[in-house]
Amino acid sequence: METESSRTCSQKAIPPIEGSTRPKSDLNKVCLYFVFHWCTMSTETMESSDEDGPIATSTSWRYCLHIAYYGTGLVGWQRQQQETKSSSGHDSVQEVMEAAVTETLGASKRVNVTGVSRTDAGTHALYQFGFIRLNSELHMTLDELKDRINAKCCNRLGNGRVVVLGVTVPTMGPSRIRSRYKKYIYYLQQGHRPDLELGKYSWFLGRRLDIQRIRDALKFLEGTHDFRPFSQGLLKPKYEDMTTVRTVISAKVVVRRNVNFSLDPQVSGSGEEVIDVADMHREPSSSIVYDKHNSDDSNAVATGDHKKRKVEQAKVGATVHFVCIELVANGFLRHMVRRIIGTLRPIGEGAQPATRMQQVLNGEVQPGPSAPTKALWLHRTWLTQEEYDRDCAVECCTL
Repeated sequence: METESSRTCSQKAIPPIEGSTRPKSDLNKVCLYFVFHWCTMSTETMESSDEDGPIATSTSWRYCLHIAYYGTGLVGWQRQQQETKSSSGHDSVQEVMEAAVTETLGASKRVNVTGVSRTDAGTHALYQFGFIRLNSELHMTLDELKDRINAKCCNRLGNGRVVVLGVTVPTMGPSRIRSRYKKYIYYLQQGHRPDLELGKYSWFLGRRLDIQRIRDALKFLEGTHDFRPFSQGLLKPKYEDMTTVRTVISAKVVVRRNVNFSLDPQVSGSGEEVIDVADMHREPSSSIVYDKHNSDDSNAVATGDHKKRKVEQAKVGATVHFVCIELVANGFLRHMVRRIIGTLRPIGEGAQPATRMQQVLNGEVQPGPSAPTKALWLHRTWLTQEEYDRDCAVECCTL
């Protein structure tokens, strides 16, 4: 029987265009270059450089920053227009990184940091990649560059909110820099009462979720489909010619407890997998604790402590469980994951059948509302097919 992991490993996305013929005239060469460059960049990841950015020459130096961040209090990845920024009062991750890199290098003009993904306000990320291009050679080690950028980010936002995990020299050309696959995880918190601290990174749902119903609904998402019904703002006539077809490699649900929500990709998202999902809904035990004061203690009576003889501990042993929705695809539309979660919620709660997901895909009914961004994590980004195959092979070997 084919397992979830074997399907993930066996399916491949369509490779991008590798080359094209060259016309004879110089004018046609220029036109072909721009058309080819545009086609090989993803419409959801491409970002235009400013006019004052460095000119691409054979003597430029390029570096890749592996960035992780908590999205709380930030307006997402992309740099904001001045009027938008002034109204929100918050920074974007791109602005924070560009300010830190520019100050670290002592540049007179802003050093552009071009990301391969865009995340919404409040979304967290473990695998964002930002690329910088310099006109002169770097006069420090890559580790020194990383540490200095992190120090600048810390001064601006506080410790550990936006961090550079590594700096490398990219081997691919500028037109080839794009995400090959991405993995998003959405964390739904289940329990008898919400955990406010963990609520920064997850969405608490008070009603019980039926995991099998969610699993059945997710099966409709796997494969190549037009996900326009799940997109935000792409139903307008002016976007009719924009491709909204994506391939979902894997869509699954896992229940975990004691989930790690750090910015370390090696451990973040890890936790004890719950095999018996009925554990989520078992009532935790309560215990009675008696205070040590003597009932005849006049001092205790005077202070009112005698009224606290019997104290019931609130749900001792209560464990927070997380229903983790994991999606791997060759691309995601704006709000696509959040609307999938919004559609899954009534299915998991028993209000709608699992086939509701297929009806949304077919455009027969409207999707659910977008779920909050605070529980959405960009968990992994693969830039090449080789990276994805390598990680997939490791995952298959550990199962």
